[in-house]
Amino acid sequence: MERVRISAHDYNLLLLNNFREMMLSERFASQHTVVAYESDIEHFLLYVKGLNKHLKDVIFQDIEEYISKISDLNPRSISRKISAIKQFFLFLVSDGICALNPASRIEAPKKPTSLPKALSRLSIERLLECAKKDVSENGIRTNAIIQILYSTGMRVSELLSLKLNSIQKTIVNSKEVRCVVIKGKGERERMALLHEEACEVLDSYILVRKRFVNGQPSRFLFASTNKQGKATQLTRQRVGQIFKELALKSGIDPSIVSPHKIRHSFATHMLKNGANIRIVQEMLGHSDISSTQIYIKTTNKESTDLVFDKHPLSKITTQNRD
Repeated sequence: MERVRISAHDYNLLLLNNFREMMLSERFASQHTVVAYESDIEHFLLYVKGLNKHLKDVIFQDIEEYISKISDLNPRSISRKISAIKQFFLFLVSDGICALNPASRIEAPKKPTSLPKALSRLSIERLLECAKKDVSENGIRTNAIIQILYSTGMRVSELLSLKLNSIQKTIVNSKEVRCVVIKGKGERERMALLHEEACEVLDSYILVRKRFVNGQPSRFLFASTNKQGKATQLTRQRVGQIFKELALKSGIDPSIVSPHKIRHSFATHMLKNGANIRIVQEMLGHSDISSTQIYIKTTNKESTDLVFDKHPLSKITTQNRD
């Protein structure tokens, strides 16, 4: 019986189908993931078709050339395609189709670093002032949340995991002050001091706190109830809503206000005030100072914009910038 010969491209598509079956049956990948991988690999196989090569004959330089041809795509899309190609060749190596993975040395493009956007001092002041004016129980809780977040720079997840005993007393310069013990990433603990106004707001909140759990016992500082009426902690979603509501009341675009923006604002404003970066690093709970240095880039950019836009020689400078 005569053997049917198939083209290199059809053979490559058969291998892609085998890869697809493996992803579904062995890795239990979602349909969405499999479809995304298939789309990226099919695009790569069209390029290989132009080379008239079987996948076992593809070399590092072929993949490098392919990446250069799609360099006009955004870095995220390129990284996704590279990841799909690497996984595909790993499968081909494990199945004995390829001896080596020619994509193993391909590096994904570096993603541009997006600078964190902080709120202005004026916006923060408006939010704080608006929160202070609302003396309802919800208003008192909102005031406590924004005061603590802006006083300490903690993450919203850290705020919501605070227990009643997280608020403690310590001695600083022979003076008793209150602080909050924060459990951060990797279960690392750090301590943040609370200024006088934050302490006063917190005291007001403690007086009404039990009403948010209908008098039930709860160890969480910011306690709430779930749909079943059981005492639990406040959720991230609810805190996000609280900030949107506060922004609207303050006359600020709610799309630019979030708990994480308060953290960005804390770090940026601290550094603008001349705080030592190492101290800010400790306060934010960053294990690596490079995570904190991004806020210096933010303040440097604003300083540069100020020079270009407000300096008396800005007209001359603007012409030279081009």
